[in-house]
Amino acid sequence: MKKEDLEIIATPSQTASVCFFAASVPFLDRKVECRSAKEAMGSALLSGLYEFPWVEEVAVDGNKLVVRKKDSGPWPDNARQVGQLIRRLYKEEIPFFSNAFVEALPHAQGNGHGPTFKINEANVNTELGKRIQQFLKESVAPSLAAHGGYVTLVDVNEGTAFFYFGGGCQGCAQASVTVKEGIERSLLKNIPEIKKVVDVTDHKRGENPYYK
Repeated sequence: MKKEDLEIIATPSQTASVCFFAASVPFLDRKVECRSAKEAMGSALLSGLYEFPWVEEVAVDGNKLVVRKKDSGPWPDNARQVGQLIRRLYKEEIPFFSNAFVEALPHAQGNGHGPTFKINEANVNTELGKRIQQFLKESVAPSLAAHGGYVTLVDVNEGTAFFYFGGGCQGCAQASVTVKEGIERSLLKNIPEIKKVVDVTDHKRGENPYYK
């Protein structure tokens, strides 16, 4: 892909404090959450975002970027700043994440970069995985986004779908209810190949849950 072909789509959530960005190139091949400039060290993308005084929390997942800001004001100017940062790094061929940052990820849980894990790309990109992701996009994402949260399909294996919840959903007191009574019941009804849903999120690490 040529450098000028980079596309970025910004979609503010209903809470106004969160904005979802989707790029035509991947940022990283796994899920990473960052809650401070200190945790961002080693990533040109994350460090660049924390140079903006309004940034509170950032999450990266493949080609998706989620930014939570400290206020709930309009996003146009802030989203433009994020887009300009991404385009500059991409144009100047500056890696979004350094090798040292990536190599440290397997050891980062509870020790610097927040919860991380490698998404099983082979499984989530199968026909079944894509159907599950479409289900999440249409039936789950809108309600979670209203609370500043999001869900990511991590793996699909032997009839079990593994999900990670981030943003306002991490640490949410209603997470188990959301999974069992909401997502699992509806998913099993609409996609019969799935028999079980597993939440792999470490909810004890959630710092800004919607429900206290």
